[in-house]
Amino acid sequence: MVIATIVSIAIAVISAVIAWRAIRREALRSDARVAVLASAIDGVTASESFDWPDEVEVDTAVAPIPAPALFEATHHTHRRPLLTAGAALVAVLGVVVMIAMTGNRYDTSTHAQTTSLTPLELMSMRYAREGNTLAVTGLVRNQSSAPASAMTATVSAFGRDGQVVGTGSSPLSALAPGDERVFVVTIPDVNDLARYRVSFHTSTGVVPHVDRRPGRASDAS
Repeated sequence: MVIATIVSIAIAVISAVIAWRAIRREALRSDARVAVLASAIDGVTASESFDWPDEVEVDTAVAPIPAPALFEATHHTHRRPLLTAGAALVAVLGVVVMIAMTGNRYDTSTHAQTTSLTPLELMSMRYAREGNTLAVTGLVRNQSSAPASAMTATVSAFGRDGQVVGTGSSPLSALAPGDERVFVVTIPDVNDLARYRVSFHTSTGVVPHVDRRPGRASDAS
C-alpha cells in the first residue's frame, strides 16, 4: 500500500510538471502571436516589437485582424492548456482513488482469511493400538474471540526410519469462541510406528494450533 501511494504521488508530480510546461509553452506562443498581430495592425515589424524566444516557432505570415477577434483568439489559446492540465489532474486523482479502493479490498480480504484461520489450542491427545490399527483421540479448543471455520484433523504416522507409514483424517465442525471439540482419527495397517503428528486444515490452508497438553511446551504448529 505504501508503494502504491508513492507511485501515485510521483505520477501526480510528473503530471503537474508536464501541465505547467504545456501552459508556459502555450503562453509564450500566445505572446508571440499577439506581438505579430499587433505589429501587423500597427505597421511595425515583428523583430522591432518582440524579443523572440528560441523555443517558440511562429508563423510570421499573419494577416491583420480586428481587435475583438484578436482578444477571442488569445483567450481561447490561454484556456486550452488550463483545460488540459485540469483533465490531467482529474485523471491522476482517479488513479489514486482506485489504488486506495483496491488496497482496502486487499486488506479486508487478508483480514477475513486470517480470521478464518483462527489458531487452536490442542488440549489433549492420546493413542491406542488394536492389532495394526492406530486410533488417535484429541481435544481442541478455539482460543480466540472469533469463530473458527469447519476443518479437518489429519494424523500422520511415522516409522522408525522417519517415513510416513499411514495417514487418516476426521472432520471437525465449526467452533464458536471458547468451544471445545473432540476428534478421533483411525489409521489402519500401521506395522512400524515410532511417532505420529496431528495437523488441522481448511479449504484455504493449514490452521495453526498451540500445544497445551500437560507437560508440553506451548509450541505453535
